[in-house]
Amino acid sequence: DLDVVTILPTAVLGRLDFRKTPTTAPMVDALSGRGPVPFPMNLVDVRDVARAHVLAAEGGKRGTRYLVGGDNVDVPELASIIEHLTGKRPPEGLPPLWLLRVVASVAELGARFSGKPPFLTRALLEESRGRAPVFDCSRARRDLGLAPRSADEVVRETLAWAREMGWLPDGQKVA
Repeated sequence: DLDVVTILPTAVLGRLDFRKTPTTAPMVDALSGRGPVPFPMNLVDVRDVARAHVLAAEGGKRGTRYLVGGDNVDVPELASIIEHLTGKRPPEGLPPLWLLRVVASVAELGARFSGKPPFLTRALLEESRGRAPVFDCSRARRDLGLAPRSADEVVRETLAWAREMGWLPDGQKVA
C-alpha cells in the first residue's frame, strides 16, 4: 500500500523555464505581440507549484489529488493584463478549427522527425473543443493552505523571465 499524494498543476509559468514549454511558448508569443492570447487559462507560478509539493509532502492527505492553480482568467482579462504590462494589447482568440487541425497535423509530423513533442496535437484540439480550461483548485488552498500568486504577478514574472532569456524584442516594456 503506497502513501501517495498527487500534485496536478494547471498552466505553469514563471522563472527558470529554460526552454519554451507548450505553456510558455504561446504566452511569450502574446507578450511579444507575435501571437494572440489563445484561450482562457488557469495560471500558476512555478514557485507556487514547488511550494504545493512541499505542503503536500508535509500535510497532504494520503491518496488525495490536488489540482494546483491560481486565477482562472478569460481571454479579454489576460489580454488586459498583458496590455497593462507591455503597453500593447495582443490579439485575442484562435484561428478557425480547420486551420488549427492542419497546423496540429504538421506539428505532429515534424515531431516524428525532430523527436521533440509537438506544440499542438489534434487530440488536444478535440479534447478542449468548445470548453474553456477553467479549474477549481480550492482543495489545495483549503487542505494545504496554498496561497498562489495572482494572474497579474504570474504574467509579470513570465514577462521578466522572457526578457532575461532574450525571447522578447529589445525595448519590450516591463511594468
